Amino acid sequence: GALRLGTVPGLPDAAYEHDGQLTKRHIRAATLGTLAPAPGELLWDVGGGSGSIAIEWLRAHPSCRAVSVERDAVRAERITRNAERLG
Repeated sequence: GALRLGTVPGLPDAAYEHDGQLTKRHIRAATLGTLAPAPGELLWDVGGGSGSIAIEWLRAHPSCRAVSVERDAVRAERITRNAERLG
């Protein structure tokens, strides 16, 4: 079936395209809970990997912003695809 995406941090690992470099679901949930993104805040995600932290930060509120820095071109493209798919 279709993957259900909740509105709280900690999307299923299967929601992300990745090459093994993925912050696991429970760690993402704890990280976002600790960071507590507020409307309009900006996150710098250095070494973005699959983009999971930045994507879940952006899902916290429509006005949240994120900049993901990833030197590996393949991973950077993957971040873009994940962001487009997961919103």
